[in-house]
Amino acid sequence: TTTITPSLRYLHFWNSMSGSTGAWTGTIDDVEFYNGVTTVEPASTKVKQHFIEWFSGKQLPSYWTQTQVNIPATFAMSDTADGGFRITADGGANNEGMINFNNKRQYEQTGSVFIGVMKDDTNTAITTYCGFANSLVGVDSDSPEIAQVYNPSVNTNKGLRTGDATTKSTTEGSTALDTAWTSYKVENKTTDIELTVNGVKEIDKTTNRPTVKLQPVCGVFGNGKSVNIRYMECYNTWVFTIN
Repeated sequence: TTTITPSLRYLHFWNSMSGSTGAWTGTIDDVEFYNGVTTVEPASTKVKQHFIEWFSGKQLPSYWTQTQVNIPATFAMSDTADGGFRITADGGANNEGMINFNNKRQYEQTGSVFIGVMKDDTNTAITTYCGFANSLVGVDSDSPEIAQVYNPSVNTNKGLRTGDATTKSTTEGSTALDTAWTSYKVENKTTDIELTVNGVKEIDKTTNRPTVKLQPVCGVFGNGKSVNIRYMECYNTWVFTIN
């Protein structure tokens, strides 16, 4: 922790390259600023910009919100080894459940990363999604402003769905839909959005990118269908160049 006296006006990151004409590039992924406070809220009681969730124990931490987008939906820790957290869309054909940060949108649309490990319980009459969103509307009403892993059973392969304020679109990758545990990474960058599946980059999407800050979400849509998530990590990226 660094205390800045009132006489200072700027916080400066720089690197000295004496005698060099090149450029130095680096990345800072977690910076917090406080003004006019003498104490800082403990990390355990606040939603951090860089967080890691293992989805274990008896219940979700308090910063998660469980939303029945179209009731009913149920939420519970799985009773299987490393089963993570299970979201089930119970009841009718249009039911849907999702977890989110209750519209606490801390992640930059042009500089953030979502990493998740999730598993679909079937490939029939189901849509699962995980990543970033701006609202709690869910997939049924085609939530605007999104950057998400998108696995609907109407597709053949796992995909990336993005949306700006007016238009949503989906690009399929090369990995077939399945019911295995899968690692995903969605990275919002300044000119594109990338989807990586099990460590291999599959999609580089430049269209219909979100224009506002986002929150992490994970959900399922379908009649009696479920999705399990056992790991999630989200953080902002700050890339800078010094000449």
